Amino acid sequence: MVSSDSDQAQAVVFINNNHIEREMLYSEFEAVLDSFIPLPELAGRNATAVYLQINKQLMVESAVFFRINFNLDGFPDKTWNVPLMQLASIAARGPNLGAGPIKLACYTQCPIANAKHKLWDPEMAPGVNHFAAIKKVVARNRLSLPYEAPPSQHDYNSEDHIPTLNIIEERRFEKARILEIEDEVRAKYQQSFRNRLADTLKKQRLQLATLRNKHRQKLDQVQLEHKYEVERLNNKVALLEQSLADEKLMVSELQNELEQQIRKMGHIREYFEEKLKSLRNVGEEQFAILHQRHENEVESRISEATDALNEQLQMRDIELMYLTEHQKNLAEEVSQLQEENNQLKENTSDKFLAKLSAAGISFAAYQSGIGHINIDKNELLDYIQDPELFAAQKSGVSVSTYKSWLGHFKSPTCQALKRDGSICGCQINRVTSPVEFHPGESDRCEEHSQSNVIKFNRA
Repeated sequence: MVSSDSDQAQAVVFINNNHIEREMLYSEFEAVLDSFIPLPELAGRNATAVYLQINKQLMVESAVFFRINFNLDGFPDKTWNVPLMQLASIAARGPNLGAGPIKLACYTQCPIANAKHKLWDPEMAPGVNHFAAIKKVVARNRLSLPYEAPPSQHDYNSEDHIPTLNIIEERRFEKARILEIEDEVRAKYQQSFRNRLADTLKKQRLQLATLRNKHRQKLDQVQLEHKYEVERLNNKVALLEQSLADEKLMVSELQNELEQQIRKMGHIREYFEEKLKSLRNVGEEQFAILHQRHENEVESRISEATDALNEQLQMRDIELMYLTEHQKNLAEEVSQLQEENNQLKENTSDKFLAKLSAAGISFAAYQSGIGHINIDKNELLDYIQDPELFAAQKSGVSVSTYKSWLGHFKSPTCQALKRDGSICGCQINRVTSPVEFHPGESDRCEEHSQSNVIKFNRA
C-alpha cells in the first residue's frame, strides 16, 4: 500500500527465530485484521512483526516493532488494537538504514505508554541484527514496491554551464569554483562524519537500553521463581511441623495406652492372686504348679505388651528425629536461597557490565575540551553519576574551573561587571582547552583586562 500524501509504501514483515518468515503489504495486513485472510503458519502463536514505512528509493523511514496473537485457526486477536501509523509518526529517532535516522518505536522506545506492553525490542548483536535483515528484505523488493532512482547530482563541471570568457577570467573562475567545490566536499564529509557518529551513539544507547530491559526482565523472573520456591518450602515446613505435632500427639496417646495396659496387668495379677488364695486347699504341689503357670502367663503378657509398645515408641522416636533433622535442613536451604538472592541482587550490575565487555561492546562519549573518549566498564558508573566531574578529571583541572571554561566555550563573552552592575558581554577569543583557561583573566575583554592590570599596579 502506497500513501498518496507522502509517497511512502507501507508493509508488515513477520520475524521468527531471528529470520524474516513472511512479508506483506499493509493492505493485506488490514485484511488479516478483519479476519478475511487467515495465516495458518502463525496459528496459536504470539507473533513478532514490524510495521515499515518505505520511500520510493526502497529505504526504510519508519519502523514499529509490535506483537500480535493468533488463535488456533490462524486468525488474529479481535481485541488487538495498536496505532501503528500514530506510533510511526511520533516515534523518536533510531539507526540509519540509508535514508537518514529512521523513526523507531519499540518496547524500550515507546511514545505511547499504553501500547508499550504490545511492543518488543529488536536484536542488534553482530550475529543477529534485525535492522540489517529488514534492510536486506526491503532492498530485495519481493512486494514489487514502486521504485524511483534518486535524483542525479548537478554536473558543475559541464562545459554547458561555463560562460565564454577570456583565458584570465576562465582561470580565475575555475580556481574559485575549485575552492568552492573543495569547501562543499569538506562540509559534506564533516556533516557525514557527524551524522555517522550521532547514529552510532544512538544505536549504542538503544542497544544498551534493550539489554538493560532484558536483564531486568530476567532478574524479575529469577526473583519471582525464588519467591515461589521460598513459599513452597515454607508450606512444606508448615506441613512437616503439623506432621511432627501429630506424631507427638500419637506418642502421648501410646504412652497413655501403655500405662492403661500396666494397670490392667496389675488387676489381672490381683485377680489370679485371689484365685490362688481360694485354691490353697488343693495341695502344695498343685498350688506351686498353678502359681508358676500364673507367673509365667502374667510375665509373658506383660513382656509381649511391653515389647510391642517399646517397638512403637522406638519407631516414633526415629520418625521424630528424622523430621527434626529434615526441618533443620529445610531451614538451612531457605537461608541459603535468601543469601544467593541477595548476592544475585548485589552482583547484577557488575556481571551485566562484564558480559557487555566480554561481548566486545565498548562505551564512548564526547565531552567539550577533551573530545571523544573511551570509557572503561569500571569508569562507566563514575561517568553516569557526574559527567562534568569525569571530564574535569580527564582534563586535569578542577570542577569549578571546568564549569567556568564550559560556559566560556559555549559563549565566549566578557564576564566583567560594569559600573552599573551589568555584565560587559563583549565578544572575546575562545580558549579551546580547559587547561589554558584562567577564570577572571581568560574571560575578560582587552579593556577590562587592562583595567585589572591598572588596579593591580595601583595597589
